[in-house]
Amino acid sequence: MPIKLASRLNGLLTWALLLLALTVTFGAGSGSTEKIRASDASAADSTVTGDAGDFVILRCRMRGISRYDHLRWFGPSNPSIPLTIGDVTFTTDPRISVERESLGHEEFLNLVISFVSVRDAGVYRCSNQDSPATEQSVFLNVIC
Repeated sequence: MPIKLASRLNGLLTWALLLLALTVTFGAGSGSTEKIRASDASAADSTVTGDAGDFVILRCRMRGISRYDHLRWFGPSNPSIPLTIGDVTFTTDPRISVERESLGHEEFLNLVISFVSVRDAGVYRCSNQDSPATEQSVFLNVIC
């Protein structure tokens, strides 16, 4: 009886160590995602923090907006020229993209920045062209 118990414990320990190793190896994306703070257009100004080299997602809630193609994202390098309008990207930077996301009954238009660097830090704005016009500001902080 003690041998069977020891064998079972050894098997459980092996699986636990394997699971831990997989979590450490493949969990980097998941861990970095936890550091990303989703901004919400209904909330006050917020800060998103990401590690250099990771990706960040800036969320813009489409609450009360009749069409998502009226949403525009502006970046810190040129705050008067949109990075995106709807799902069309106007920047030549291939690291920047936009995606729609549905969470339950809520719709978001997310600005995604891959391989984020310190030069990406600053204030990003999501605004709409609907009436009444609304705007959300998000400060992106990048940690080296």
